[in-house]
Amino acid sequence: MNLKGGRPKETYSRCVSVGEIYESRSYGKFEVIEYKSSRNVLIRFLDTGFETRVQSSAAKIGNVRDRLIPTHSGVGIFDNDKQDTDKNAYKVWTDMLRRCYVNQGRSRDTAYIDCSISDEFKYYSVFQDWYKSQIVGEGFQLDKDLISKGNKVYSKETCCFIPSEINQALLINQSKRGEYPIGVSKHTRDGVFRAALNIHGRRIHIGLYDTLEEAFYAYKERRESYLKSLAEKWKGKMDERAYNALLNYEVKITD
Repeated sequence: MNLKGGRPKETYSRCVSVGEIYESRSYGKFEVIEYKSSRNVLIRFLDTGFETRVQSSAAKIGNVRDRLIPTHSGVGIFDNDKQDTDKNAYKVWTDMLRRCYVNQGRSRDTAYIDCSISDEFKYYSVFQDWYKSQIVGEGFQLDKDLISKGNKVYSKETCCFIPSEINQALLINQSKRGEYPIGVSKHTRDGVFRAALNIHGRRIHIGLYDTLEEAFYAYKERRESYLKSLAEKWKGKMDERAYNALLNYEVKITD
């Protein structure tokens, strides 16, 4: 005698039906596409088309996740399996998202104003695959504007990892620049112009000059020479694109 009304065991345990539409807790509606067993149910989210296999009990109560829905900083899509996630890549990815879409306007650092992320890099799986293909040494930092000076978009084509020493050498603090070109200040007592360069946190005096232009070009020559020396120091230990960009880096009076 079948106490459950004569229904086969598998049919009785089924909680969802193929073709039916259900509501998830946080990711909108989904449709059951295929039912193989109570532990193997294929569903498709209506908004994004994302398909995944779940248990029927999870589907019934809506405890399912659409990996194509942005869950990080309003735009980042974590479409990876947690067990396959590289913790270092994940940290770099989330930090990048926060700089571009959360912290803008909150920080005194103007380097990230109007920055954005390519559509590809908004998908964590894409970013992680790219990260694993890069040269990432200890203390290296993600850079977006060495390969393409002035660039504001994080992407495969424009990003690379560089040593913190090089990253510091490239930083320009616009808030402290003042009315004169980068590297130049006015020597108020003598009425001449001073050229100076920051190296490893130390202010290196280059010289005093009669004109603003002379002071700037002295700074320009010294800084470009310093960046070339860093390129040679790290040659073969970082992205070749970064090496070439440092060799050809041009300091402009409008920087």
